[in-house]
Amino acid sequence: ALAPPFASDLRVSAAMSRRTSRRPRFGSVSHMHEAGGGAGSVREDIQALDYDIDESTLFHQELLRQPLEYRRRLNLYRWLICGAVGCGTGVLAFAIDCICEQLFDVKFSVAAHAMTHALRGSGSSAAAWVAGLATMSAINLLFVSVAVGLVVCVSPVAGGSGIPEVKAYLQGVKVPRMLRFDALLAKSVGVLCAVASGLVVGKEGPMIHIGAIIAAGVSQGSSKSLNVRTMWLKSFRNDHDKRDFVSAGAAAGVAAAFGAPIGGTLFAMEEAATYWSQPLTWRTFFCALCSTFTLNILLSSRRTDHFGALSHPGLITFGAFLPSDSDWDLRELPIFVGLGVAGGLVGAAFVSLSRRLTVWRLRAVVTARRRVCEVLAVTLLTTFFAFSLPLLLPCADHFATRNSTSHSEAPWRPEAPFEAPNPLVPALDELLCPAGRHAGLGEITLGPHEHAIKVLFHSTTKPAPVNLGISAIYALFSFALGVLTYGLPVPSGLFVPAIMAGGGPRPPPPRAEHAVL
Repeated sequence: ALAPPFASDLRVSAAMSRRTSRRPRFGSVSHMHEAGGGAGSVREDIQALDYDIDESTLFHQELLRQPLEYRRRLNLYRWLICGAVGCGTGVLAFAIDCICEQLFDVKFSVAAHAMTHALRGSGSSAAAWVAGLATMSAINLLFVSVAVGLVVCVSPVAGGSGIPEVKAYLQGVKVPRMLRFDALLAKSVGVLCAVASGLVVGKEGPMIHIGAIIAAGVSQGSSKSLNVRTMWLKSFRNDHDKRDFVSAGAAAGVAAAFGAPIGGTLFAMEEAATYWSQPLTWRTFFCALCSTFTLNILLSSRRTDHFGALSHPGLITFGAFLPSDSDWDLRELPIFVGLGVAGGLVGAAFVSLSRRLTVWRLRAVVTARRRVCEVLAVTLLTTFFAFSLPLLLPCADHFATRNSTSHSEAPWRPEAPFEAPNPLVPALDELLCPAGRHAGLGEITLGPHEHAIKVLFHSTTKPAPVNLGISAIYALFSFALGVLTYGLPVPSGLFVPAIMAGGGPRPPPPRAEHAVL
């Protein structure tokens, strides 16, 4: 008689035997040179996942011989694991957001104190500006050093967003060490340090990789990095079930990032995975629901002081667009078309420049020291431009955000990434502008990127603090530094930089720009 776990034993016994040899760490430039070097070379350490066994008539007969209770229990375990993966992804996303918020608060407070102290001590605006720039640069270098150190020394596969690696795995490629605990540690800590350092990156893209790692660890009940192997969930220790759980984890990461469980399910089904089934669709959707629901409860409870208020479904939100007059004009359609064409051209230019820069990096930035120095140089350049751009434009009236007192404007609650206001902005206003005025670009370039996006979307036009000059400079700033930053050995996402660059141009009709951008 066959034992109940016969089906999973068949999958394990059908795995092809492989010979393993000691090779340099995955992702290192020295390893790429040994494997053939440079772009277009063949990686010798990357292998395929185990083939699924043929689902023949004999195989299905053996499955039906298993007790009904065992099959139901196994299916229940799959649903419970998907729920645990979703909740775990939501909790970790909440922790990353809260720690990043605290790092921003500390950095802005210290820089504002340094500027105020230098201004009162010397009475020179130039000395105060230099003190603020030096303080911001030192703090940003400290944060980004942690991020690049984790990628270069601990887990090279944690660099970037991780989406290409997850898609490769779900299409049958066994990427070495991409689902290990050290990759999860480097990805989680590195992304919050990279975002807090002021680089033009987002934390939404890496959430997909983080969700996939959580799914792989929870579903297998083991960890090679921690040398832990439990006696639970042995029936799921095969490439077929592990790949299905990784698909659910990737969907949970998308749901946590954008508060879109349906979007996460469609991403895993249409963009990432190759092998799919109808039961997997519902389990993946359940996992994504658990992720966004958990994050929504935690974030809403923290930012509204009311447990149960579901107002923050994801890490990035654009505020509430509730115009009293929702009619559209035919004359606005050419603006939609123009913005779409411009966005496509800008995206094509971004891809072309990024490809050229990546090829150059593979040839020139070949040592760990050069990679670290490149990250530090880009961080210093980003900090310098963020601090210097407010000097280019004259002072403007204070920002007027949408509120419920305006009948012609959409009400908006200021959902900044941190509860306390940015203390660096009034310190810079005091330094550069007379009373009652403010530096137009300071609110955008010196704050978190999510807050800058909300300012672009929800600032009023009477008075117009976000004018065409401010938005054009900010779009150019985001595009240029986004090209330089993309491909650096730090955990980083590309969604927020793309929104930053696309949200810069502001044509006159406010309804069209808010809807399109």
